[in-house]
Amino acid sequence: MSQPVKLRKETPMPRADTLKLFETLRREFEEKKSAVIAAAIESALESYHDGLKDWVASKDDIARFQAASKEDIARSQAATKEDITQFQAATKEGIAQFQAATKEDIAQLRVSVVETKAELVKWMFIFWAGQVATSFTLLKLIR
Repeated sequence: MSQPVKLRKETPMPRADTLKLFETLRREFEEKKSAVIAAAIESALESYHDGLKDWVASKDDIARFQAASKEDIARSQAATKEDITQFQAATKEGIAQFQAATKEDIAQLRVSVVETKAELVKWMFIFWAGQVATSFTLLKLIR
């Protein structure tokens, strides 16, 4: 199917009134020459009009083009909706994976904080026990 071509209004399609052309030519030339020239011009114009049929869109061409365009748009819209749905599903899955990984990291961090607290309490006990033992020893030595 050929693409429709819109003719501009400034370029009207050439037309000729063969009888007027013949009468104008007959004033300058003899009748036989005038008839030949008028026929040649008419033939050229007919060929021109026939050639236009190949590249000027008809109403049927335009209707087929519109129908095909509507189908293409509908297919594109359906494909776009499908792509959006797939993107949304992938995004939701990615967010869920990120949330799960974040929860796991937070749980590991809490365990680490608890272990660190226990370690600190242990070392604090050892330090204070040493301090108390040292203090009692010093007090015994002083008395």
